[in-house]
Amino acid sequence: MNTPTHIIISHAGLGNKFKKLTRTENWAVFLGAFLPDAAIFVLFFYALIARIPMETVWNELYFTDFWTNLVDYFNSIPITAFLICFGIINKWRWLWLFGSSSMLHIIADFFTHSYDAHQHFLPFSNWRFISPVSYYEVDKFGLFVSVIEILIIGFSIKYISPQIKSPKWRKVFKIATIAWIIISSIALVGLLVLRPDGFGN
Repeated sequence: MNTPTHIIISHAGLGNKFKKLTRTENWAVFLGAFLPDAAIFVLFFYALIARIPMETVWNELYFTDFWTNLVDYFNSIPITAFLICFGIINKWRWLWLFGSSSMLHIIADFFTHSYDAHQHFLPFSNWRFISPVSYYEVDKFGLFVSVIEILIIGFSIKYISPQIKSPKWRKVFKIATIAWIIISSIALVGLLVLRPDGFGN
């Protein structure tokens, strides 16, 4: 799934489950959901600065050993589980919320990445689960996943809005979320135009 969707899901799930999060804990949830994709953003901005064509970035550079391993360590289930356990043992709620947010992201990616699947069990194993479902590949139910993603974002608004105390920031959140739904919907319509023959293989 896309990074903003992961962030919204984490806030909807963890914020609703553990009410009255402090500002630090809210940031922990946000950064935890962002962390698994952090290396990808580093790669993207590096490519912009170095003026590397995006086609080269996503078809070649992303799949080199250095970038693949860097991205996959940020998506490691054992490392993330260690963070959660360490936070629980030391009673650092912000840390296990951070780890739990990351774990939600990783689990979602585990089932929605196909040929670009991560090595989720580093450093103990380089095994990859090649999912039959991809969040962006049309011939692997990508359109179906996109619809689910849009519905999740829309449904999450009712759970996240009450958590935002400031009316101003609550309004900003709603506008940003609706904008993301519109962008995702436009992209979905574009895919339907390009591939009108169905959602699967």
